[in-house]
Amino acid sequence: MLIFRYIRDKPVAQLRHDEFLWYAQAKSAGLLNVKLHCDTEEEVRFKRTLLQEFLTDQPYYKDEYSRVVDLWNKAREEAVIVCVNSFILPVLEREAHGRLLQESRDYVIKAGSLNPISRCFLRNVPSQSTQNLYDRIRMAAYRSPHEYGDDSENGFTGGTRVLSIAYPEERGQASFCALLDQDGQVLDHLRLVNITKGLNSRRPGEADLKRQDLNSLRKFIEKRRPHVIAISGENMEAIYLHRDISS
Repeated sequence: MLIFRYIRDKPVAQLRHDEFLWYAQAKSAGLLNVKLHCDTEEEVRFKRTLLQEFLTDQPYYKDEYSRVVDLWNKAREEAVIVCVNSFILPVLEREAHGRLLQESRDYVIKAGSLNPISRCFLRNVPSQSTQNLYDRIRMAAYRSPHEYGDDSENGFTGGTRVLSIAYPEERGQASFCALLDQDGQVLDHLRLVNITKGLNSRRPGEADLKRQDLNSLRKFIEKRRPHVIAISGENMEAIYLHRDISS
């Protein structure tokens, strides 16, 4: 004996949290059939359908005493019926499916990192760390307010270029900068061995080596013309490095 369980005619306004995501996963696994549909003239579950709203308001209707006008009113009404049933309702169903799925995913992202105890008592309240992470990943990509014009001669096809500078904690190791495009692809890089040394160092030759790296970096920037420069914030060295590059 087979037992079938189903939910029918449930308004989408009653869906809560990640409920629709469970329905979508069950449908992908072949365990459930999910179909969103709006009321039509054949299936009326609520007081008024979308088509009835159009037909009641009659924005197309002309109140004139003429048989020709009556025929045109009837033709317009038939056109409205076809447009609503064949075009508008299917589009609304597809958009509702996509929006419900996205809202369910957003809820999971917000509430995903709650610990088990908090989830028992604060099921609907995302943690502060989760909210902060969610806000960060929703930020749009950097867009430069300035354009450098045609960079085809440098091998660039347009888009934002970001110069990222990373340095190790050990000053004896080399630092690197990488030029990235808007898709995260590395366009070019530069090795900076002495960039973390001090300009006011009393050790012989350290200040000169630092100036050589800064000069190489400036030439690299002038040639590659990045829209924005990012420095890794490993420690206080990032502040000193920012000061030296900006000076």
